[in-house]
Amino acid sequence: MLDKDTFIDGLNTLLVSFPNWNLDIDNKRTLRVWYEKFRHMDAKRYMHMINAYIGYYDRYPTIAGLLKCDTLPRKTITQIRHEEMLKENGLN
Repeated sequence: MLDKDTFIDGLNTLLVSFPNWNLDIDNKRTLRVWYEKFRHMDAKRYMHMINAYIGYYDRYPTIAGLLKCDTLPRKTITQIRHEEMLKENGLN
């Protein structure tokens, strides 16, 4: 789960990268709506998405646009179970 400090850090990175973007970062409702869309991510995935967006797009960020940049590979359930088995057996 994405911690709120990392979430705000990512938004601030976007605000610096897109200086005319009109996201009201002081509005609690705005922050809540945006956070709900990204809270399932871990910090690594979230920051990768932010940096990928900055690298690929020249338009103001949207939730949909950012989610298109959520491109880190995901582990399959088989991979997760295998890693858990290795850890349980001290092989990790």
